[in-house]
Amino acid sequence: MIGTQTIFRYARAGLRHVREIAATAVILGLAVTVSLQLFVQRPADRDLAAARDTVAHTASDGAVAILSYKPETVDQDLNAAKARLTGDFLDTYGKLADTVVGPTAKDKRVTMQATPTGAAVESVARDRATVLVYIDQITTVAGNPAPSQSQNALRVGLAKVDGRWLINRFEPLF
Repeated sequence: MIGTQTIFRYARAGLRHVREIAATAVILGLAVTVSLQLFVQRPADRDLAAARDTVAHTASDGAVAILSYKPETVDQDLNAAKARLTGDFLDTYGKLADTVVGPTAKDKRVTMQATPTGAAVESVARDRATVLVYIDQITTVAGNPAPSQSQNALRVGLAKVDGRWLINRFEPLF
């Protein structure tokens, strides 16, 4: 027959064993959480922050390229803008640039100069991004002494193609 003290001794030993297992599980869980934070989450956060900066800069520069040209260099300006585009937007812009913008800029001596005033990343993923770009724009036409000034907000869609961010959507918001 087992005495009461023996039972209590085994119970205390079992309880101590359960506490040791629980403490080990908590410590192991914390170690896994800290490791994930250090080796997985932080690099991913840095990559995301870098991507946000890159797409904001790319969208702003691309918007300026699309909206800026001079009659003397319009063909080069429009070709430089096309090099920043992809997909259906490249096709649409290319047709408009070749049939309307280029000829009008040359014929009417139109100069357009866009300047970015801000950009806000709306969304970014591994291969897609959307950026709101704010632009000040000055348009001058030969024979008209007063330039026209305007402010625009644009939603610029980007796609990563062969490691480069290219514009695939360009929507004026106002």
